[in-house]
Amino acid sequence: MTQRILIPVEDNNAINSRIAQHFGQAPYFALVEVTGRGQIARVEIEKNTNEHMGGTAHPHESIISLRPSVIIAGGMGQGALFSFVEAGILVLKANGNTINDVMARFFESKLAPLTGGCSHAGHHCH
Repeated sequence: MTQRILIPVEDNNAINSRIAQHFGQAPYFALVEVTGRGQIARVEIEKNTNEHMGGTAHPHESIISLRPSVIIAGGMGQGALFSFVEAGILVLKANGNTINDVMARFFESKLAPLTGGCSHAGHHCH
């Protein structure tokens, strides 16, 4: 069974893309497909076009439509976190600098759930 893992990133550098510290303000989102054997099958990087980046969509709505089973993020607002949890998406706290770093920790089950969203404007709580 393939898992779809979404990770907000700062740049478009495939598996070496740097993790963004805040979900909604990430310039890009990486969608990582993982095989049932715990291997990365594919990494796709897409530009973030949500309202925080000059677009019109709410970040959590556009992400839910991608059907990830897991989101790995440095942090996010309370509303987004609540929306993802309500949609049945596991949200984990990023622990590493690149996709490669956090995926290694994911495969080792060393990422904790993200339990609290940022509660203030600007979201500079990381």
